Amino acid sequence: MADGVLPARVRGSVASGVLRTGLPSGVAPPEFAGFVTSVRDGLAGLGGRLTVVAAPPALMTAVDPWGPVSALPLMRRVRERLDPDRRMSPGRLPGGM
Repeated sequence: MADGVLPARVRGSVASGVLRTGLPSGVAPPEFAGFVTSVRDGLAGLGGRLTVVAAPPALMTAVDPWGPVSALPLMRRVRERLDPDRRMSPGRLPGGM
């Protein structure tokens, strides 16, 4: 993990356009946040996104797992209309919805 580079394992499918990345254990939250930010910045110019699906709790709190979500205002309006009491899976959607 020298020089700010993390050894990542990547696998996926070109057909689906989905890649899964695995990082080694023992990555510190600042390193993880830097990695996620760097990959998100690189993908943004290509129209891609990075969503953190699973990570230890200490790492999940270091980043927003969803990243930027352009449809967030629409999602909030739909959620308010269909679930005004916020009973269905609170906090599991982008933006803490």
